[in-house]
Amino acid sequence: MAARMPVLFAALLALAAPDAARGGEGAPEISAPLGGCDVRAAAAPPAPVVRRRAVMRVCGMPASESAVEAALAWLARHQQADGSWTVPGEDGRARADAACTGLAVLAFLGAGYTQRGGKYSDNLKRALAWLAANQDQQGRIGTRAGAADAGHPICGLALSEAMNLGSDQALRDGVQKALDFSLRTWAAGDGPAAAPDPEVTGWLAMQVRSGQINGLKADDAALGRVRRRVEALGAGRAGAAGVEERPPVLQAAAAAAFGRRIMGEPIGAPGLQQVAERLADAPPAWVEPVPGRRREADGAGPLSEQERKDLARLIRELGDDSWDVREGATRALAVRGNRVRPLVGAALASADPEVGDRAQRVLSMLPPEGLGPGSLYQYWHFGTMATFLQGGEPWRRWNPALRGMLQESRHEGGPLDGSDQDLDGSWEPLDAADSAGRVWTTALAALTLEIYYRYLPVLNGK
Repeated sequence: MAARMPVLFAALLALAAPDAARGGEGAPEISAPLGGCDVRAAAAPPAPVVRRRAVMRVCGMPASESAVEAALAWLARHQQADGSWTVPGEDGRARADAACTGLAVLAFLGAGYTQRGGKYSDNLKRALAWLAANQDQQGRIGTRAGAADAGHPICGLALSEAMNLGSDQALRDGVQKALDFSLRTWAAGDGPAAAPDPEVTGWLAMQVRSGQINGLKADDAALGRVRRRVEALGAGRAGAAGVEERPPVLQAAAAAAFGRRIMGEPIGAPGLQQVAERLADAPPAWVEPVPGRRREADGAGPLSEQERKDLARLIRELGDDSWDVREGATRALAVRGNRVRPLVGAALASADPEVGDRAQRVLSMLPPEGLGPGSLYQYWHFGTMATFLQGGEPWRRWNPALRGMLQESRHEGGPLDGSDQDLDGSWEPLDAADSAGRVWTTALAALTLEIYYRYLPVLNGK
């Protein structure tokens, strides 16, 4: 049986050149600068593994590939016997989780592995069986899945891509039911109360587009509402008329830009280049983890007088004689986000070297300015998708920062036994926004590094 390409890859390539998507004669050249790398040699081969090898051969990114393979090996070692992956529970016990399971499946599929054969076929078979068994009669996958949770669209996308890559029509009914549930819960209305957050919107757009290309049934009116939601997210409003427009936070901008491209907007559509340039101004950078704490979002308004007093006290405590007090003040400042940046920056000039050193550490724990609440890993993922598809100077600025940061920050060494001490190949959760744990961050980081062959960029101005 002929190998298949991922359906979203096929759609994006077809936007640039229909003949190239089929690998036919006369296909125009597709220039894709991966930080100086040209992937034209990889445009035609349809098989994911073949395309992956072609891109790697041309681009020469062995460290990136090693990171992906180590991540997949870590995921395989930590899969449960029933096929699921788990998240840390509030009671300290791990529990099976649909979102993490779907994301792990996408990471394996993105690297070209399928349930049809190969070293991870058993892992994928068990995971897909678990997802199918955890789909209810309404089509929802996972007990937490709904319009406000990314778990369901991630799982729906995973089943849709597995159906295509694995030539597995036995999954079709479940994929259709999952799409129906998404369209009912997400696109049922246009009001702000029903609008999901940026990351949910990005995953839903991918699920919907994958389902379309797989030939699933989708109501035109519902699809129209999907498009309007994506457009509204890009404008920084929930979609209701009369809501004042404002610049969207960086996650929203990234997810919206990618969502617009995935839903068929051309590369020259208004605002896409501006978004890519804005993202390139805040490239990926590692931040020190703040375990169990959620960083505050930007844009919460000016500091009150009481807040200024509290922050001044915390900055003084950076130089306290007690290590516990210094560490507590450091974390308390870090979770307040970029609102504290000016005051902490001023503390760099303190006569007390301990205060200056601690202030520098606080700054290293702050996310890029303009970032809203949510996982940095999701920002890196959608920012990579958006800048990659836009190409040009924004991608050339974003790509080296992303690749270097993820390669340098993954765990290496230690036991390889699937225990809690087995960290080799994984990435650290950075704060409470990564509450789904190490499976979530590792699968998302692997997916981000797979961008070079998951989807070829559309750079022909179509």
